[in-house]
Amino acid sequence: MKAVSLGELNTVDLHFIIVAILERRIITCEEQNDALKKSLKKALRKIAKLEDLIGNTEEPKENLKMLAHSKSTTS
Repeated sequence: MKAVSLGELNTVDLHFIIVAILERRIITCEEQNDALKKSLKKALRKIAKLEDLIGNTEEPKENLKMLAHSKSTTS
């Protein structure tokens, strides 16, 4: 494959290259986001189990509700 200078590319070529780069970054971010969601769900399940073991579930559940509410208002 021959190297091409930016001066040889037209606007459509440049737009295509930019879109391809952005698509790759978006896919990577979506994959990371999915992995983080799974980790968060797993952590929340572990927290719930620990809360059940210690028998102190009222206050933490309220904190989780507040956390969920604050996420929805900031999004």
